[in-house]
Amino acid sequence: MKKIISFVLLWGLLSPLAAAQICQEFDENMNLISVDCKTGKRLITAQEKARMAQKIRAEEQRKAEAEQKKLEQAIEKRKKDLAKKRKQGMSGKRVMIDGKYYYLSEEPTRGGKSGSGGIRGEEWLLSVYGGGGAYTKGGKSIGPTQEELRYSGTAMWNAGISGLYFLNSYVGLGLGLEIDEHLSGGDKGEEDYSLGGGGWGEEKSRLSLEKLMLLGRLNLNPAYSTRVYIPFGLGYTRIEDKMRVEEHYYGTGVDSVFSRKTHTKEFVYFAGLGLEFDLTEKVSLGLEGRYNCFKYKSSDFTYLNGLLKVNVKL
Repeated sequence: MKKIISFVLLWGLLSPLAAAQICQEFDENMNLISVDCKTGKRLITAQEKARMAQKIRAEEQRKAEAEQKKLEQAIEKRKKDLAKKRKQGMSGKRVMIDGKYYYLSEEPTRGGKSGSGGIRGEEWLLSVYGGGGAYTKGGKSIGPTQEELRYSGTAMWNAGISGLYFLNSYVGLGLGLEIDEHLSGGDKGEEDYSLGGGGWGEEKSRLSLEKLMLLGRLNLNPAYSTRVYIPFGLGYTRIEDKMRVEEHYYGTGVDSVFSRKTHTKEFVYFAGLGLEFDLTEKVSLGLEGRYNCFKYKSSDFTYLNGLLKVNVKL
């Protein structure tokens, strides 16, 4: 009887192995798997179950780490934005993000308190401006006699448009198109001289500058609605030089006339000081003074000018 019972137990243990013989094959991803040798049906062994569970856990861990990294990046970006706003002179309000305290900033207004004025980074400032000035230094030879004509004190007018992009609240860079031209008929732009035999002469010269400028600006107190700033620029100018010389003798009218118009290109640069105040959140007015320099006909020309500016922030 005992032999019969032992045979039945042994058959119960060996029958599954007899029913399904296990073979090793590779799947489409070249992973080693177990299959039924007769039917080719895949068999999931305990080892494979453990390996699949480990793979699922690794994938879940990877997703969790990616979400954590994304959250950390968002928090870091928020911290940088808050730090930038605090640097621009904005007041702060403390809040908690992810268990830590940060400061939500409020925008400045007139006088530097909460509101919407001031200059901020990543803003555009478009300007239209005009004004006048006078030469402080410069001269060139004119006419057949090559007499020296001095420009010191000669009046001029100026106009232009520009666009500045602020890298941060303090520094802006941009381009400008400008025109500087003498006022026609300025007394100090003419020289009269006596001619032998009873007569007189008149010399006139007029310079026109058409400038393409690379502009810069440094704000000294950007968070305030009334701001002081330093403008500067370097550019390329097209100079048009018009000259006319007339020689008259009494009783005979015009004896001789010499006229000429020439063009050339030179570098021009300036630095100055400006004062600006906000009218609204987007519109402001400014007053700007400049000291300008360029070289023409081997002479150094300098002039001072003042500009009234209308600005729009974008």
